[in-house]
Amino acid sequence: MVKFFVKQFLYGRVYLWFKPKIYGLLFLILAISSIFYLHNEYLTYLEINTDNYLVGISFIIKNLLIILLVIGYFAFQYFLNKSKDKIEEFEKMIIEDKNCVSSLDQFLEPDELNRSD
Repeated sequence: MVKFFVKQFLYGRVYLWFKPKIYGLLFLILAISSIFYLHNEYLTYLEINTDNYLVGISFIIKNLLIILLVIGYFAFQYFLNKSKDKIEEFEKMIIEDKNCVSSLDQFLEPDELNRSD
């Protein structure tokens, strides 16, 4: 029974971590699988064409593209999280400014405001 609750807790934590990142991760997986597919098609083309002098370069390009995609994803996530923190700070500042009262005139009646002492 405890094992079930621990498992459900862990699944919930993974889901909460994964949910905001799902679109970025899906894009990353789709881009990497596209690179593998295109590279495989290129290797098939080279087998038919018997031009094998660019095989090594194609592997280098494939690996560099994958590394650049992963680095780009992590950089995007870093700056996205950084901007979310700034937005939250700005929203807190706005809420604090709205809660502060510049004068107490709003608590006075109109005839009390117009009275001159």
